[in-house]
Amino acid sequence: MADRKIKIRTRMQDGQVEVQALIYHPMETGQRTDPKTKDKIPAHFIRSITLEHNGKTVVEVNTGIGVSQDPLLGFRLKN
Repeated sequence: MADRKIKIRTRMQDGQVEVQALIYHPMETGQRTDPKTKDKIPAHFIRSITLEHNGKTVVEVNTGIGVSQDPLLGFRLKN
């Protein structure tokens, strides 16, 4: 995979901006074991996401281990 971490697409619809963000991330829960070594795979998941516009926070999301690998998130923002 390339060095991209987040792919963002935006579009205007009905006076709002629709933002879609594809976040490239493995999302390990910390509950799986490596089949070869039998060691636990360390937890590595997205804990929070912040979306800012012109220096102002417009979206804050707290997440946990239930979020899928490479999640696609969507937001609608009013002008």
